[in-house]
Amino acid sequence: MIRMNTRIKIFEALRGVKLTIVANDFSVIEKFDEKNFSFVQKSDFVTGLSAMCQSRLILNNLPNYRDGVTERLFNAQYRGCAVLTESNRFIRNNFDDGDELFSFGPNSLTDLKDIIEAIQTD
Repeated sequence: MIRMNTRIKIFEALRGVKLTIVANDFSVIEKFDEKNFSFVQKSDFVTGLSAMCQSRLILNNLPNYRDGVTERLFNAQYRGCAVLTESNRFIRNNFDDGDELFSFGPNSLTDLKDIIEAIQTD
């Protein structure tokens, strides 16, 4: 439930930003009447990797990870995709923000649009 609540807050903060969302469960997300959100409903491992190859930036949230990350972060980097991820202790201790990846605080979602715009213009 924490994971979905965090995602809902992220999507609310990103209204007006063009997003392609790759996931298995859209029961909550699809309730957003947002014309800029498109959905890829088949979300197996290969589909995720393919989406990363076609993306310039992935947005990754880590509500259940305090001291680690998912493999999505590394797979996206390996495929040349920039990563914007929720910060945690592992991210802060092992990556240079703005160089190796971009991060945001889970409580500072109001800046998310500005961060994405800055990344895209760089």
